[in-house]
Amino acid sequence: MKKRNVFLILILLLLAIVAGCGETYDKEAFEEVRKYSDAIIPAIDETSYNYDVWRNEPTDENLQLLKKSIEKINQVNKELWTETLENEKEIEKWSIKMTQGQQSWVIEGKELFPALFDTMDHSDFLAVIVLEEIDKNKNNIDTKKIKYAIDDANESASKLRKILYNK
Repeated sequence: MKKRNVFLILILLLLAIVAGCGETYDKEAFEEVRKYSDAIIPAIDETSYNYDVWRNEPTDENLQLLKKSIEKINQVNKELWTETLENEKEIEKWSIKMTQGQQSWVIEGKELFPALFDTMDHSDFLAVIVLEEIDKNKNNIDTKKIKYAIDDANESASKLRKILYNK
């Protein structure tokens, strides 16, 4: 009888250990992360592209394209950035195994949260800088200031893309 109880206790402990090693994350919250990321990363890419087009050919039409892409960033940050995405303590606990084709990787919340937050913060700053320069200095836009903001937003988006999609 004692051997049987010891055996059952060992099996229960083993099951508890195995269960504790699985993925730990809030699936609905992660879906919000993906939805936001799937919208903000292309919006930053588009803004970067439109900035380059405008720098090479500074027409009013190209400036309006840049402004529209900035408005898209503002829309994404306004509509898809939620309180859930600001929950650093929760997100940092996540560990998510991802698979795409033959590749697999693990998303660690401790890496995801800073990349996610930086992407929002840098894209928001980019939007403020571009709109400020267009509105206040239309004839003398500080392209260095915009380029620094674009570089920061691109770097953040690139980190987020690498963490989420392993690309």
